[in-house]
Amino acid sequence: MPKKIKLILALSLSAGTGLVFLIWLFPNSESQSVWVKQAATVLAAVLLFSGLACIWLYRRLRRPIELLEEAIQKFSSKGEIRKLSEKKGADTGGLFQAYNQMLEKLEENRQEVKEETKRLEAINRIVSLADLNFDQDKVKRQACQVLLDAIDLDYVAIYSVAQPSGEIKLEQKLSREGVALPDLDALRFWREAIKKAAQTNQMFLAQDQKSQSKSGTELDLLQKLRPALAALPLSCKGTVTGLAVGASFRRPFFNPGELEIFSSICQHLSVSLENFRLYQNLRERVIEVTTFNRISQALSSILEVEQLLKELLQIITTSFGYNVCAVFLHDPERGELASKALWGYPS
Repeated sequence: MPKKIKLILALSLSAGTGLVFLIWLFPNSESQSVWVKQAATVLAAVLLFSGLACIWLYRRLRRPIELLEEAIQKFSSKGEIRKLSEKKGADTGGLFQAYNQMLEKLEENRQEVKEETKRLEAINRIVSLADLNFDQDKVKRQACQVLLDAIDLDYVAIYSVAQPSGEIKLEQKLSREGVALPDLDALRFWREAIKKAAQTNQMFLAQDQKSQSKSGTELDLLQKLRPALAALPLSCKGTVTGLAVGASFRRPFFNPGELEIFSSICQHLSVSLENFRLYQNLRERVIEVTTFNRISQALSSILEVEQLLKELLQIITTSFGYNVCAVFLHDPERGELASKALWGYPS
């Protein structure tokens, strides 16, 4: 309590108590008339009750301030967000309401930062894997795992659509632990979603799959699972267009933040797959040029036929990754094949 308020309360209480004491200490004094005693009594009572009223009012106004200070201290020390009852702060001129509005805005900002951090972490996992590894299947498996971790999904799959035949092939599938993966190939609406996304090169989003299926078996399964479906084209050059498809048992829709993560991961996965394709093409060209140079050197420098054959077999084996390579000649007299040269290395 401030010192000035304490002093005012002390003076009022002292004055009121002192007047009552003086009035009733000399009740038979001739100098005091009845009306003087009554006036002094009223004044003393007013001072006394004014002091008590000030104390009550101060405590009433001080309690909400204490609650606000306590909430701010917990927020600053522990990061705990606790809204205050606006009914208790009705006498603070909207202070509790302003504090609660600030907390709501802060929570919105926190949620946005959390979602953006989650999205960037998921993308970073895809990008870092693609930068260090050119295993296409491993990248796709990691993409499925990232989608399961980043979005509230129960299962996710990556398909490929051959162009222009439109043949669909399931390349990768992954489900959350303890969740049975449905027969994705048996659900016709999955295939329709993939084809539609491949044809339009845009996201296909199905929030209600009841209208997507006509057969009784598929309809019963959809009513039981109620998955949300999103198909995105992975824009890769070449003859195959990849598509990532995700679904969830928990609820029949995706929120915008999840779709943004889904789209971002698919875009970076497209870049990774395209880089892998370019790497494979470059690697094949390098192998072709290197192999051609080695064969040219062998033909120009080696004169013995058997040694030349062994050298050529060694070049072919090491260049194309074979374990064993051999040259057989047909013996017309015996009617069988005879090994002329053989080269190999342990697997």
